Amino acid sequence: MVDSPRGVRFLFLEVNLLAVGVQLHNPISVMFFIDENYARPLSVCIRSLLDNADPDDVIAATVITIGIGEEVKSALAASWDLRHHSVEFIDMPIDSLLGLPPHSCYGPTIGGHLNRTVYACLLAPLLVDDEICRAVLLDADTLVLGSLRALRDHDLGGHPIGAVVDPHIPTIGDHYGVQMWRELGLDGDAPYVNSGVILADFTRWRELSVTERALHYLNTYFDRVACFEQEALNAVLAGDIQFLDGRWNTFNFWGLPEGNGAVGDRLLANPVIRHFEAKMKPWFQPDVDFPHFEAYAKVDYLCVQSRNHHGAPPLPWPKRPQTP
Repeated sequence: MVDSPRGVRFLFLEVNLLAVGVQLHNPISVMFFIDENYARPLSVCIRSLLDNADPDDVIAATVITIGIGEEVKSALAASWDLRHHSVEFIDMPIDSLLGLPPHSCYGPTIGGHLNRTVYACLLAPLLVDDEICRAVLLDADTLVLGSLRALRDHDLGGHPIGAVVDPHIPTIGDHYGVQMWRELGLDGDAPYVNSGVILADFTRWRELSVTERALHYLNTYFDRVACFEQEALNAVLAGDIQFLDGRWNTFNFWGLPEGNGAVGDRLLANPVIRHFEAKMKPWFQPDVDFPHFEAYAKVDYLCVQSRNHHGAPPLPWPKRPQTP
């Protein structure tokens, strides 16, 4: 139970837990946070994670779900080969997140495809067993193209998280960065990271009360938050983040005109995690010639074939966000 400054109480109930797969030794722990709208992208992401793992890798995925029924979970499980890996579904009541900002202070044009589900990652250490000391937190709109073992084992230098600098919002003082950076006495030129891929040291996270501090920030500056949980993490962990190489979170940005160049060419040539951030998604623009859209479609096809083989129901694509 966590009390927020606005009087909202965050209650975490494992009202339904479903574990699929095998018992694992020293697994690579990966966490996802989704509602039913992102079930099909999750099927693709986890399929790519498992298919591209090294032979010695064992994956233990934990999916924190909000409002997902048993039929959808069964369809998801039917998308994956779990003979050497495991996936655990943990339900989380949406009421747990109702006290947090519902939209950006810049309106629905910023993060219009998002909802309060994005805040669930702030609660990650509270939703898993204490024995899980380190995990990779992944957005569902990613495609994993290699082993995550090197990421899981990356030295964080005593910092609670590692993440990649966001090319759309490169600094804390950016227009869409930490809105209260001056009031908080932060360095506006300090790097600002994207929360789509986070390597988290849960032991250090708990020691530094990251969850409580992030919730405090969101509730204190409720109407002035631009980028949801991402902003909160950048605000409370400024100066205490290990910056990761861009291959661990390779953005759409690098394929756009503003991102073209040597850095983008290097990252898009060999990403480990390809992130389809913002509004440009493979399922919204399936016929667009854009880096890794075709690779995404191939993995989705394998998921569909697997679900059909097991007689599982189809999974729809996310609804296109309604923006002005």
